[in-house]
Amino acid sequence: MERVNCNPPLSIWSGLTHDPLGTLAGLRRLMTGGADGEHSLMLDEEGHQLFENAKRVRYMPSNLAALSAQFPRRPEALQVRASVEQEEKNWAALLETADELRQRCPWLVMGYRFGGTALRALKRYDEAEDLALAAVRRFPLCSGAYSDFALSAGLRGQHDEAMRRWAIAKRRFPDHMWTHLLHARALFEVKQFAEADVLLSEAVSLWPEEWHAWLWYAEVPERLGHWQEAAGRWKELTRIQSGKSEPYCRAARAFRLAGDLQSAAAMIVEGGYLFPKDAAITAERGTIATAGGPIETYEQARRG
Repeated sequence: MERVNCNPPLSIWSGLTHDPLGTLAGLRRLMTGGADGEHSLMLDEEGHQLFENAKRVRYMPSNLAALSAQFPRRPEALQVRASVEQEEKNWAALLETADELRQRCPWLVMGYRFGGTALRALKRYDEAEDLALAAVRRFPLCSGAYSDFALSAGLRGQHDEAMRRWAIAKRRFPDHMWTHLLHARALFEVKQFAEADVLLSEAVSLWPEEWHAWLWYAEVPERLGHWQEAAGRWKELTRIQSGKSEPYCRAARAFRLAGDLQSAAAMIVEGGYLFPKDAAITAERGTIATAGGPIETYEQARRG
């Protein structure tokens, strides 16, 4: 089946190919809103181009406030506002922005997804379920819509139904990493760790350099108390995500609990060099030293 981008370009013209009737209705609302700079298609497209240029230089949402103020009814402006509200966990405001985004730009799935995020955070699970179902029906080629649909079942305590939905999502989108990962996370919730391990093993094979996949892959044996296996996975994560302290600390802890104090000391010393002020690394270092780990020997060897 041919895949399409579930986040199509935000230009009004692109919407005509995805949802012509909804786009025309949304465009009518967009152009009759009365905001400055939005009385003509030319100026609307000017706003679109400015946002596109900003994306190319990787502006953060908070840095787009000036453009959002200049073109307040542009889809990009609404998405910037929604992104900031989501980051700030301002769920009531996010819900209002998502509603406006769906009304003005019905061809964009993000209005549905932002709305679902807000409803789930507010524990309005039945409404989140209805919105997720509407998104699946309207955007059948969007993996995120299916993920939201499966998440809503799990949050309502319908775990068997959630598993059925995740299976459908994985079958429809076998090449989408987050479909694998969120499915595995749902299995964590019902303590089906063996099944989660199969999914995550597949994920790290398909996306070997993606730290999110390795993070949850390392967590499976840790939850089961299989410390030697957990240590090896956390150690691999220190290679993939070398800029974070957590993998070093958890690798060292796993080696220590597996009885391999030498490897535990090696990991915590390396982590200590990179993150000398990290409280968790300092604490684990003390635990390893108390257990008899050769901390000083490793430090001297590295200095030498």
